[in-house]
Amino acid sequence: MVELDLQASIERGMPPNVRLGDFNIKPPLNVDDENLEESMQDSLVSMPIDTLINASFQALLYHSLPVRLKICAFINGCCEEVDFDKVLELEEELRQALQDIPAWDSPQADPRQHRTATYIKHMLGIVLHQYIVLLHFHFLVRTTSLSKSLICRRARLDASTKILDYYQRLIKEEMLPEQACRTGLTLAALSICHEIYLNLESRGYGQSRLQNRTKKLESE
Repeated sequence: MVELDLQASIERGMPPNVRLGDFNIKPPLNVDDENLEESMQDSLVSMPIDTLINASFQALLYHSLPVRLKICAFINGCCEEVDFDKVLELEEELRQALQDIPAWDSPQADPRQHRTATYIKHMLGIVLHQYIVLLHFHFLVRTTSLSKSLICRRARLDASTKILDYYQRLIKEEMLPEQACRTGLTLAALSICHEIYLNLESRGYGQSRLQNRTKKLESE
């Protein structure tokens, strides 16, 4: 429910309805759902996070929940001033969450385990890169600094292309139907279109200045 509410808040452009302090439930355990029984009295022991099971996606996604909640509140808040250092700090937390995703490249893994690992890694990458795009776009539309603007544009473009790449791989390997490609896809596509527009606009502006200067020299 927390994840659904957070995704809905991101898509609506609203601050999150819940914060970490609003609930005291235990985090998702990295346990195999098939071992759960109705008659169980004791809870299962969580497996190491690098142990691939069917609950690994939710367990890993929860690790990045604090930073994603902070980003949602940050970009959809009412503050007019945006701190670039804060943007970089939050991005670093997202990068760390990406690095913490296990490789799950055991040579002993069967094809089913390999597909599951690929699916989880790609879906986690999509979710986390979506927040990188949102974070840098939020600063990009507010900054007047050319150097910082270029940094944000590059980070946003890289994250957007990775989202599209993840989806392309999932579709190509028949792990996800095209109609199920939703999270971050439109955002990534529009961000790439915006970057193309900005590049064309800057080239047109440069050519226009060159033409005006040439005409001025010719008239002299």
